[in-house]
Amino acid sequence: MRIMVVGPGAIGSLFAAHLHQAGQDVVLLDHNADRATRIASQGIHVTTEDRTECFHVPVLCCSSPEFITSTVAPEVVLICVKAYDTLQAAREVAACCDSQSIVISLQNGIGNDAQLIQCFPHGSILCGSTGMGSTRLENGTIRLAGQGPTAIAPRDGQWTHRKRAAVNALQNAGFEVVCHDDAVSLVWSKAVLNAAINPVTVLYNIQNGSILTRSDAHNTMCTIARESQCVAEQAGITLHYTNAITMVEYVCAQTEKNISSMLQDYRAGRRTEIQNINGEIVRTANKHGISAPINTNLIERMLALGVSQ
Repeated sequence: MRIMVVGPGAIGSLFAAHLHQAGQDVVLLDHNADRATRIASQGIHVTTEDRTECFHVPVLCCSSPEFITSTVAPEVVLICVKAYDTLQAAREVAACCDSQSIVISLQNGIGNDAQLIQCFPHGSILCGSTGMGSTRLENGTIRLAGQGPTAIAPRDGQWTHRKRAAVNALQNAGFEVVCHDDAVSLVWSKAVLNAAINPVTVLYNIQNGSILTRSDAHNTMCTIARESQCVAEQAGITLHYTNAITMVEYVCAQTEKNISSMLQDYRAGRRTEIQNINGEIVRTANKHGISAPINTNLIERMLALGVSQ
């Protein structure tokens, strides 16, 4: 199956490497020409506790002439860029896709599907949420820091043969995939967890698992999780779990050695997804006439740290 993975970050690189290893026809797309050349030459290095493997995945830069002239329309597109880059990436990728291409968002944040729908047919979009923990050590090198299922749901609620085939490709590459019908529920179920864990790792500069061993960090995480779940329920959104606090504790334990994507961005001086996660929760609360003071205060604390947004 022809698969295009958009974004060479921690998750994009991980999925590209394993899909390539499984024999899929994979290409990794990057907007940075120098980085694309370097990764294509040196390969993607995936590090675990006991070994490092190198995968030589083809890499293209979206600004290169051959991207448009030589790229055959992908059957599946995995969108793995930051939430705030979704629309730009979608516009670039849409140029080489056709009406049969299935587009899967494996991103953090709320509202990515609304960006994708501007460039792709409504029926072609799948919303995804992955429990795989991956830390980018440097360009082309990542560390596997936790394994969990990848949940996927069609934006239009309809499963077709092509959408099932896309899921099968991920499963054949060793990913545990769970299929759902309600994309809104899926996206929010992940966003509530991200909202409670990721900013806390930045505030205290710690890995996921360390939240459980520090009472101040743990209390902060729990209050965010409780409020975010309340916002979802008030908005009529059913989450995949009944207790957000229990779930965030479980996720932290399962990904204890993972450095959250937000903390990775903060340490590197990059823009974070705080507004695409906690900011969207606050905006949803305001839309429904309820307050979200904890999330609002959290964003202010993050800005005080100099977090780029």
